[in-house]
Amino acid sequence: MQRSAVHDVLRTPGRPLDDATRGDMEARLGADFSDVRIHNDSAARASAAEVGARAYTSGSHVVIGDGGGDRHTLAHELTHVIQQRSGPVAGTVNAAGLKVSDPSDRFEREAEANATRVMRSAAPEAAAPVQRARASAPASGVAAVQRAAELSALNGGGTTGTFGQAVAGAEPEGVGTVAIVPVVLSQGLNLMDVAQKYEEGFAGGTAPAERFALVIGVNIRVRNQQEAAAAQALLNQKTAAFLGAWGANRFRVAVIGFTWANHATDAQETNQRTIPYGEIRDRIMRSPETTAMIAGLRGAGRQHVYLHTSDSDTASFDTEAGPLFSAAAEHLESGELDVFSGGYTSPPGRRTGDNDILIWHASQVDLAVRKAMAQVESNLVYYPEPSTFVKVHEDYDDLEPGVTFGSGAEEGQHLMDSLYKNRYGGVKGDFDPRFAISTDMSRVGQNVGSHPTGAPVTNETLQQLFALAQTHARPQEWTKRVERAYGITDAAVSRTLEGLVFAGLTMENLSKVPLPLPANPIGAKAIDSAARKDPLKGVDTGVVETAKASRDILVRALLAAIQALQAR
Repeated sequence: MQRSAVHDVLRTPGRPLDDATRGDMEARLGADFSDVRIHNDSAARASAAEVGARAYTSGSHVVIGDGGGDRHTLAHELTHVIQQRSGPVAGTVNAAGLKVSDPSDRFEREAEANATRVMRSAAPEAAAPVQRARASAPASGVAAVQRAAELSALNGGGTTGTFGQAVAGAEPEGVGTVAIVPVVLSQGLNLMDVAQKYEEGFAGGTAPAERFALVIGVNIRVRNQQEAAAAQALLNQKTAAFLGAWGANRFRVAVIGFTWANHATDAQETNQRTIPYGEIRDRIMRSPETTAMIAGLRGAGRQHVYLHTSDSDTASFDTEAGPLFSAAAEHLESGELDVFSGGYTSPPGRRTGDNDILIWHASQVDLAVRKAMAQVESNLVYYPEPSTFVKVHEDYDDLEPGVTFGSGAEEGQHLMDSLYKNRYGGVKGDFDPRFAISTDMSRVGQNVGSHPTGAPVTNETLQQLFALAQTHARPQEWTKRVERAYGITDAAVSRTLEGLVFAGLTMENLSKVPLPLPANPIGAKAIDSAARKDPLKGVDTGVVETAKASRDILVRALLAAIQALQAR
């Protein structure tokens, strides 16, 4: 058995948490961390790199590697301490005798969700009751190591294009955008196609060099050194072709390359469960190239600079409000918004066919509910990673330390949670579906069914719409978002709210809604009445307003969808 640096680090005493950090984390997590020992020296960082982690935990030892020194990561690792006190955790024993976790296992997901939850709120004023620590040892003498995903940089890449010129003596004005997009390295990858797609997001079909820049994060999964070498050669080929063709007078584009790995034995397939989406976006966001792009646009005279997260499979940046980046620049001109999105929907050519129309209408219902919720409280809604703008604070060269896309999926939620935690002065957000981009949504409709022209609209059709609504117009997802935003833990409150918003949405009941639709919010009286009784009595007024706004727009959006389907 080969010797691991992890064994050596875990045999050293480490240091206890400092009093302030320990008190804060004990209050947040409700556990005693007097036995926790922190390792963050050079040997600790080397051992973390060996297992491909920003940080890892074994028993009461928390080892901090490069990029793992933030408080969110500490809360994540301390959750692992609690987990390991309770018994064995998931993992696969490697050649060095270490039981190494997989980023997608339930313990990792639980730790990430728990860290997000406890760090979203302000520090408790008084220490919460803590769970007393008991000494624990890894099962069967095997060190259990719980870790994050492994990413490694590729050499090469490059930058081309220009930032344009600032007007001498002029005050900074307007909005600049640095788009960051991950793309998968493959033989079929065409970086010209990726970069040129962004041109259609501007009026006239040309991105002004002084207002826009792009960082493309080319990434690929590798399992061995041979695959890594092949990835390096392919990246060099793709980058050289792009840099030679793009042109020095077009907007600035940087190409960076990196590989990722998931060593778990049950993670052989590359899919949504095994891809470290958050870590991939973090690598691009925190790259020196992205920081340079922000500085370049500021140097070109932009007063406010926003990062824009996107995906390489975007069908079109043309939106109802106009070309996305031109239209959004006007919306963001004041610099008051910290985060902004319009979401995404089906491409224009995929909205009327039998296999497409339900997906289209479900997305419209979902976007309408999301907008209504955001108007009550911007933190209620999911800001999707395929199209979200995030302001770079004027006091920073990039996003604040601690702002992250998290681990695994739901990158948009991790981004918002960490932004709320790390941006002083609060976060002001806005969601407006007029700015929705178009993307392929056919995967959403798999196994749900079509709606042939002339087919009747039935209760089954309504259930199909709810099944296709990705987030906010789904009862369970709506409830989860409200619970999260308002800290609701009472199941009776959650059930009552869900019923008030979603119950009775049948064809029979919807046909009884008077036409023309009333000006007053539909269903508001019933919700106000319920709010005066248990179990809703005393809940945050924002909860009640969210329920009223959601019920009203849900009924209106469903009626619009029904009318359109019946007219086919």
